[in-house]
Amino acid sequence: ESVGAAVQSHLPQLLETFRQGNASELRRASLSLLSAALRHGLLNPRDAVPELMAALSDSDSSCRAFAQESLTKIHARRPSFVTTRFVQGLVLALDATSDKYAHIVLPALARTYTKLILPDATARICVLRSIVALFAEAPLSAATASSLLMWLHSKRRAVRLLALLPASSQEDPLFLLY
Repeated sequence: ESVGAAVQSHLPQLLETFRQGNASELRRASLSLLSAALRHGLLNPRDAVPELMAALSDSDSSCRAFAQESLTKIHARRPSFVTTRFVQGLVLALDATSDKYAHIVLPALARTYTKLILPDATARICVLRSIVALFAEAPLSAATASSLLMWLHSKRRAVRLLALLPASSQEDPLFLLY
């Protein structure tokens, strides 16, 4: 019981270590501890989804593979956990992605969407609406040209990701974006 309390009290630092850690060994160890916390019920899987989505942006392929496997397991047990936290994780992943790794990360995020979200029409519509809602916060009311350009620049990866997502039919909301 005391070990569980210790892990839970340090979980925020653990997650921060994963996102900010410079050494891939440290990030892998953080993911391993995250996995143990999930396995032993010390962390709600719903709360792990954004962090696992962020791990899809890791430069280390073993971290990305581990994150994909964990997301698939969570989705198999509780699909709504992945659906409801997908966009929060997407934002973390896109924020953590450097231009150097965008060509790896964006397809990984698109594969996750295709595998876990696309087959369920309700989940697909929920996630796509949430992605499109990211653009609703544009500083249009008192926007200067430079602030609008900065806002658009910050959304470029989300736009590139939307371009990679498959539309399943002409009725798909994503089809309208094309």
